Amino acid sequence: MADVRPYPATSKQQLLIVACTIMHRAFSDSYNPHPQRRLRTQKVDRRRIQLSNDELHVAKAALKQFLLHGAKYAFPATFGAPTRGVPTASAPPLRDQINQPDELPPVWPSADGDRRGISFYPLYPSVPQAACKDPMLYETLALFDALRGGAARERNLAAKLLEQRFA
Repeated sequence: MADVRPYPATSKQQLLIVACTIMHRAFSDSYNPHPQRRLRTQKVDRRRIQLSNDELHVAKAALKQFLLHGAKYAFPATFGAPTRGVPTASAPPLRDQINQPDELPPVWPSADGDRRGISFYPLYPSVPQAACKDPMLYETLALFDALRGGAARERNLAAKLLEQRFA
């Protein structure tokens, strides 16, 4: 079955996913066993991510603004037919706060998925596998997908939770 997307999978989507991963690993002690090598966030170059002197840098404020206000327009939500996959916009931490008893939840199509729901195409084809390996990334991308394709209540809650992650 052909993959139907409104935009081709490019390095721009990958860059956004990598930036989110870097942010969580930079500010989470569980990901950073070497506090002396803590990742710094500051404005660097136009790409917003740079590797220099064996340290990664992310423009935290720019990434936050893009996630909250711009990325949903750059990468609009695309829904498909019901399928098996990995839950996204209704995954933790939103799952505990929003009740959707009779609706099929949005899922990233994946053979490894354990839920049936409405296809919600991820930013990049490998997102479901990466998210299953990294719970923090999974939660961030699920919140981002709630911004991209959720109802007003889900979008507001997702924006609030993302703001807290970047505080």
